[in-house]
Amino acid sequence: MTKILLVDDIPENLYLLETIMKANGYEVVTAVNGAEALDMGRKDPPALIITDILMPVMDGFELCRRWKADDLLKHIPFIFYTATYTDLKDEQFALNLGAERFVVKPQQPEVLVKIVQEILDEFKKGSLVPTEKPLLDEFAFLRAHSEVLLRKLEKKMLQLELEANERKRAEQQLRDHADLLDNAHEAIMRVDMDGRIIYWNKGSERLYGWASEEVIGKEIQEIPFKVEPSQLHSALKVVKEKGGWQGEKRHVDRNGKAIIVQSSWKTVIDKAGKPESILIIDTDITEKKKLEAQFLRAQRLESIGTLTSGIAHDLTNMLTPVKLAVENLKLLYPTGKGQDLLDMIERNALRGANLIKRVLSFARGIEEEHKDLSIMDIITELDKLLEDSFPKSIEIRVRIPKGIWTVSGNTTQLHQVFMNVALNARDAMPDGGVLTISAENTRIDANQARMDPDAKEGPYIVITVADTGIGMPDGVKEKLFEPFFTTKEIGKGTGLGLSTSLGIVRGHGGFIIVQSEVGKGTSFKVYLPAIKVPVEAPDEPMLDVLIGHGETILVADADGSTRNMAYSTLKTNGYEIILARNSSEAISRFALNKDRVSVCLVDMMLPIVDGLETIHIIKQINPDVMVIAATHSSENVKLPDPTNKEVMAFLQKPFTAEALLKTIHRALTV
Repeated sequence: MTKILLVDDIPENLYLLETIMKANGYEVVTAVNGAEALDMGRKDPPALIITDILMPVMDGFELCRRWKADDLLKHIPFIFYTATYTDLKDEQFALNLGAERFVVKPQQPEVLVKIVQEILDEFKKGSLVPTEKPLLDEFAFLRAHSEVLLRKLEKKMLQLELEANERKRAEQQLRDHADLLDNAHEAIMRVDMDGRIIYWNKGSERLYGWASEEVIGKEIQEIPFKVEPSQLHSALKVVKEKGGWQGEKRHVDRNGKAIIVQSSWKTVIDKAGKPESILIIDTDITEKKKLEAQFLRAQRLESIGTLTSGIAHDLTNMLTPVKLAVENLKLLYPTGKGQDLLDMIERNALRGANLIKRVLSFARGIEEEHKDLSIMDIITELDKLLEDSFPKSIEIRVRIPKGIWTVSGNTTQLHQVFMNVALNARDAMPDGGVLTISAENTRIDANQARMDPDAKEGPYIVITVADTGIGMPDGVKEKLFEPFFTTKEIGKGTGLGLSTSLGIVRGHGGFIIVQSEVGKGTSFKVYLPAIKVPVEAPDEPMLDVLIGHGETILVADADGSTRNMAYSTLKTNGYEIILARNSSEAISRFALNKDRVSVCLVDMMLPIVDGLETIHIIKQINPDVMVIAATHSSENVKLPDPTNKEVMAFLQKPFTAEALLKTIHRALTV
């Protein structure tokens, strides 16, 4: 069997050559540099040698010069097989050294084998003509060799420089893409075809609460963001069959907050055209869906109002002759037992008329004459009535500070609103509790006006009726103001009280915000436009004085709308902001930035641990930092004692941009 010596320092190249030659019936021996090859050749000369050029210890040119100078080896055919920055000068130098062939990589296996076989055949026939040129002497070889190597090194350096630049460009591009993905508002993730998560961007972390290291490698069926398993299986099935899927998904994040996302799934194809993974992009549409629901409810209420108005008109027409007939019958039969029956008919006709009037109040709004009113007077009268009629197991607290502005309205109608709300609060506390009625002056700015379709910018009085009762689930809150909707037993409620109250409040240019949590109570906040608002005291800082100078504010609040409002307001007015969605984020981010955070705005109802405990931990990290506590209602949350020096101010929700800036300003100037 014909023996061939293969020389190359790259194992992959050597293995490929060895495989080709063995497959064509040759015996193969290998060496990884020129010195090793020369030693092997002298011990056991091969029939032919194939070598690369650039190798450690001894390169191919030096090997060729010594090979052809050795009497034992010089007759053996010598082939250069290389792809290392070759040009015509390299080939000429190799042939001058005595090489039979100079073959440039890569070659098809059959071409390379054909060249080898031709040389061996010529050698056997004695027709292989050795080079006529003498071997270069030592000095000439070194000079020519140096020139060749220098030229190759220059080309190598140029290629390495180009490769380095290309690699830097590619790495920068990857970093840019990664930054774009991480800064994207959407949650972007990739799962392999088996449903295992392989990528999870910062948007996913912000939306769902899990860090990438917690979910990478887990199967999406393990539901790291708490979604209905059947929904995930259905989406995976469709995307595998059709290459894509779109739809809405309902999630619950790490803190238990309900989220609605618009989700888009698309198959990622590899170079071979086969699906390798699934790209998932989730967009948070929770607030959008809430606004849509508000809009649909408003449309539904408007439609019901139109229908109700027509029905009320017909009922009025029906009751009018009944009332007239009763009056005539009383005149015709002034005495007798029939008078009792006529009185009963008249009373029920009047009750029906009053019911129709309540329906029309909801359907058309209130158009009766309004006058300047004192909320203090209305609440005081309501308090007396409630004290006399409510069970003693319910404690009634009234908190109306001095200086409450006035409103323009109808006393009877507003009294009806607060009575309806108070009666609902009573029914929500069958075992007793605390009913708190409070009022305060506030201003609605553009940020808040955008959060409620009924709100407008300007001064308001907000009257809060809060209870410590059973609370309401989301499904009940959504239908709370719909006419004829009630959770009470048949005969114990018509479902018109709150719908009528909403109609009255809207007729006064106001709106109602309801906050409720099952087991923790409910608060109704009735906003009424204020009139005769006094000019602010001159010692109050003007807004242009409230501009920040780069101070850093930590805002910790689970509510996305509040965080966004605070961020927009503070950023626009010269502050730097650090946001946190829960107590864990608030504490960790404060600890990392404790030397530059000037003020912490902490919601009292933070997830994981409450705001009070969060404030306590923050003050342990830095006792000098100023803390502002934000809360919806002091009745339903655990608040610090007023003498507690950990909190320098309280901010009542929903707060305005002006109130936020003033409170921050006071904290910074203490």
